[in-house]
Amino acid sequence: MPRAVRRKPMPEMESAFVRCRTLGHAWSDISGLGPSPAHRITYLQGQRVMLRCSSCGTCREDVWAKNDGHLIHRNYTYPDSYHLAVKVTRSDFRRKYLTTFAELFA
Repeated sequence: MPRAVRRKPMPEMESAFVRCRTLGHAWSDISGLGPSPAHRITYLQGQRVMLRCSSCGTCREDVWAKNDGHLIHRNYTYPDSYHLAVKVTRSDFRRKYLTTFAELFA
């Protein structure tokens, strides 16, 4: 007989964070919204691309190679309280999504 799996309670978090962790981020290109061109970081062999999630506010900085487009560098900046102190699985987030956005499935 299979043993029952005891799950830790899912920590409370903003609904935008639940949406992004379940479905993925909704990226918008904000590369042209930064400092003036004289203050932008330049790369000899790459192009900096700045993205922001329109749902949760996470920012992503990519540097793409100008010659063939491969990814040279990637960095994320997350909003406060985005990170969790406990390990949460994708299944946990899907369950949380179904309860948080239950009106979508009614």
